[in-house]
Formats: sequence, C-alpha cells, structure tokens
Amino acid sequence: LGWISLSTVLRLARVLPSVGVSYQWSPAETLSNPTISNPIATPYQSTTYTLIASTSACVDTLTQYVDVHTLDATLTGDSIICLDDTATLTVTTNTADTYHIQWSEQADFQQLIADETPTVRVAPTATRTYYARVTTDQCTRVYAFTVTVSRLIVAGSRDYLLCFNDPITLSVVCDGIPPYQYVWQLGDGSTYNGATPQVTTQHSTTYGVTVTDAIGCTATAGGFVTVQEGT
Repeated sequence: LGWISLSTVLRLARVLPSVGVSYQWSPAETLSNPTISNPIATPYQSTTYTLIASTSACVDTLTQYVDVHTLDATLTGDSIICLDDTATLTVTTNTADTYHIQWSEQADFQQLIADETPTVRVAPTATRTYYARVTTDQCTRVYAFTVTVSRLIVAGSRDYLLCFNDPITLSVVCDGIPPYQYVWQLGDGSTYNGATPQVTTQHSTTYGVTVTDAIGCTATAGGFVTVQEGT
C-alpha cells in the first residue's frame, strides 16, 4: 500500500475465502476490529500490519504496509490589536516535505489574501478569523486564528454650564478592552489620573482626557466648561 496522511482512516482488505476462515490482524491497537478480513486502520505512524488467516487445515500469513506522512504546523500571531494597527500571522512547520501555504478570510478559501508565504500582515477593522491551509503532496491541514480588534471609543464628553465656584465631576464612557487608564488635562494646567475628577473653577475653561485600554489603544475626548460669573 502507498501513503496516507496522519489521522486518515484506511480500510485494510485481503481477498480471502470467508467461510471457515478466522482472521487475526496485528498490531491491533489502531484497528477497528482485528478479527475481520477488512478492518479500518487509523495508524499514527508508518506501520506494517500482519494478518494471520487460518482454517482448520491451513495457516497463512500476509502483511500490509501503511506509510503515514505527518504534517505538524502551528499558526501564531497578534491576537489583539488596536483599530488601524496591523497583525502579523505566521505558520511554522517542521515537516521535511515540500509544502504550500494559502491564506484566506474564508474557511472555504474561495478568495485568497496571500499565497506561498508563511507570514502575512493583516489590518482588520473588526474582529476577524483568518485561515491558513498548509498542503504537501500527501497531506492538507487548515488552521484558524482570530484577531480581536479593540475599537476604543470614548464617549460622554460634553460642554458644561456652571455657576461661579460650583464643583463638577467630569466623566466619560469607554468602549474598549478594560481596565482603562485616564489622564485628564484640566484648564488650570494640572492633570488628574483617574476616572472621575472633580473640578471647581471660577473661570470658563477647557478640559481633555486621554484614555488607554488594556492593550495600549488610546483615544481622546474633551469639552468646555462655561462659568456664569456673579454673586
């Protein structure tokens, strides 16, 4: 017999009379049933199977060789990126056979994004799964890798109208990958590291905030505080 790829199932068969014949295949560990004439084999390495066929009068020994080719590969890359950043995906394999790699955003590989390269750079605008198909003359394997995109959005900043010397608590709503770090730039030139600074001002001023999420994506927001001066 020729070759099969690792994890492929194969039916062993010998054309022998079935009446009055007993069968014993070995090794039996990777056979569906070692006592029939045509068991299904799922070997994990190249294996020679031996069949002892016997009747009440005769015994015969036959062999069948299965050559297993392995294809071990891994797909690694940047699993989380910021919006507008790129992710690098790489296939590595230790196969001694000549291999080919195709890349696609579709599991059926109807459209390719790259061909014959172990590394690609992608720039998804939303979380997306990419597929790499590795093929040798004997085997084919498909690997999937999901790139999560952090679309950090800072919302809730606005303009405020206050009375003279009234306090106000500034806050924003973040949509990204928590936890978040906040750096507020306040109108008096000071900064505040925290989610909700409380400000008391006697004059109209501006404020701004820079938010950084867990993977280093940043976004900014700001507004204006108008103070109605009076008694």
